[in-house]
Amino acid sequence: MNDMPENRHVALPLKYRPMTFDDVVGQEHVVRTLRHAIESDRIANALREDLINTPQFSQVIVSRDEYTPEYYVDFDREKLKLNGIDITTASTMVRNRINGSVMTFFREDGDEYNIRVRYAPEFRQGIEDIENIILYGSQGQSIRVKDVAKVVEGMTPPKIERKDRERVVTITGLLATGYALSEGVEVAQEF
Repeated sequence: MNDMPENRHVALPLKYRPMTFDDVVGQEHVVRTLRHAIESDRIANALREDLINTPQFSQVIVSRDEYTPEYYVDFDREKLKLNGIDITTASTMVRNRINGSVMTFFREDGDEYNIRVRYAPEFRQGIEDIENIILYGSQGQSIRVKDVAKVVEGMTPPKIERKDRERVVTITGLLATGYALSEGVEVAQEF
């Protein structure tokens, strides 16, 4: 298990997060799914590299998108409580400052347009920007996110494609000029 210092706040899911698949207990179906996704990514990317290094293919594309970076805000419930904020309110405040909140509508010639209020893009780009988002406590006091939470960067898995309810990764190759489809198929089948 993860060895975290005992003297600082760490959310329980982070503190007791398994560090390897062997540490996961009682979740065999989850481990099997994750192992399959990692293995299929590894095989698809290896095949892509092999095919792109042959003269028959000018471009090779793997259907699975890259993992998307995202930020997680891990609130310290005790610090929130001391400031008179519950976790739902705090997370809503952060979400609204990043994604925005529809405050009203603009109507023109029978069309309606949402008026969304949020931080300007330059104030919501990185970890430091998110840590500096201001929340308001029950007494109206301003509190920065970094005073009541830890912001961590993580990765979101790509969309899963399926064919006949089975997960698939498609590898598409564009033939180089002067090569026939049969030559490309022959090369691909060698791998």
